[in-house]
Amino acid sequence: MKTIITFASITVLTVSANAQTFNFTSTDKITDANILRTQIGLLCQSRTHFEDVELFRQDESESFRLSTGINKIPSESTLRLRLKELAAVESMRKIEGVNLAILKRHQVTPLVINGRFYIPSNIDVTPLDNTGSHRQHVSRTYKRCYGFAPIMSNLGTQGWLLHQELRLGSQHCQKETH
Repeated sequence: MKTIITFASITVLTVSANAQTFNFTSTDKITDANILRTQIGLLCQSRTHFEDVELFRQDESESFRLSTGINKIPSESTLRLRLKELAAVESMRKIEGVNLAILKRHQVTPLVINGRFYIPSNIDVTPLDNTGSHRQHVSRTYKRCYGFAPIMSNLGTQGWLLHQELRLGSQHCQKETH
């Protein structure tokens, strides 16, 4: 099932979680899918702090809740804890399974060079600038800013994301890449 979430002319197309993929545990009737939709909604609004969810919990127009398709907006602490639970190894395996299913349904476009077909694969570190933030574990990156240096693996000319790993900004790009 696909869901379209639109915020201020930003449209995000996501594959919504279904009961076969995620174990829908709920706390106060807030499902895992609602936790993920809340986080996606916050990110679409350029809101990167957990406490930002409180702005939308107090919104009497309920535009955030209605536009994300959730029935109850979680509190800051619930959002933080449930996302931490979802980030566990088992959940990441399930998310990677969904990613694989998406890749199987779509054709990866090859590059054609001299009549030969190549599928590009890219692995690269992408420094994120968090200068001035008060986040934990922020460190100086090779781009001379303070932040993180996640490593990402992409496939094909479309740039399908295969895998990513959040890493310290000070970590060398080739460290632990075996």
